[in-house]
Amino acid sequence: MKLEIRRNQDAADISLEGSMHAQDSASIEKQLVALVEEGVSTLTLDCSKLDFIDSSGLGMLIFIHKRCHRRRGALIDGLRYGDCGSLRGSGERGRYDG
Repeated sequence: MKLEIRRNQDAADISLEGSMHAQDSASIEKQLVALVEEGVSTLTLDCSKLDFIDSSGLGMLIFIHKRCHRRRGALIDGLRYGDCGSLRGSGERGRYDG
């Protein structure tokens, strides 16, 4: 899992690449929460190079979105995505493969 953050004053562009599993989600969540706490008001996520995300990763993205929203106007501005190869919930191997 590769995470790249480009910060410009009160905005940040975040690129995610590879496969996001539970252990990755926890680390990424800490970094994104820190950005919001430091006053970043706009997060833009680029998931076009993310080829797998499990249910914990999706949950983390929802959590970050809600956390931003509670900061009064700090919202995830955009979510760009490509052909996400597979999506699996815990215990459900391959159910959502596309």
